Amino acid sequence: MKNLFAILVIVVVVGLTSGCGVETAQIVGPQGPGGAPAVLGFSQTSGQIGSSGGSLSTGGVTLSVPARALQQTLTVTLSVTETNGAYFVTVEPEGQVLLAGATLTVPCESGDCGLLWWNPATEEWENLAVLNSPGYVQGRTIQFSRYETEDYQ
Repeated sequence: MKNLFAILVIVVVVGLTSGCGVETAQIVGPQGPGGAPAVLGFSQTSGQIGSSGGSLSTGGVTLSVPARALQQTLTVTLSVTETNGAYFVTVEPEGQVLLAGATLTVPCESGDCGLLWWNPATEEWENLAVLNSPGYVQGRTIQFSRYETEDYQ
């Protein structure tokens, strides 16, 4: 049964990442392979963002890039995985440095969440300064990377 679940997740993820635009899948189960939390949702979107700024939204997550944060137009991809209330977000091209901070807004049911980012230079998860509001957490970042929420309650 575990192998069947793993194959289902792989097929859904591969199928979703083969195109562009907003794509969403819902996989509901009590546990994933090896007792890991079940993947409850995966979504991804891509778009062109340049020197005039722009935003992408998918899976309840929004990335807002201000004007003049990028010098050239890039294809930016926002991928979101939700597992039991935790959100794992990837913004690509990973490692892209911004000239002005972008805002990442992620759902947070408890209203008391942190937002961590993967620092490739230190190879560690680090805290972003955040603003908690009912239903979401916001953080500012100057580099596209991987992010995850941390619920303090």
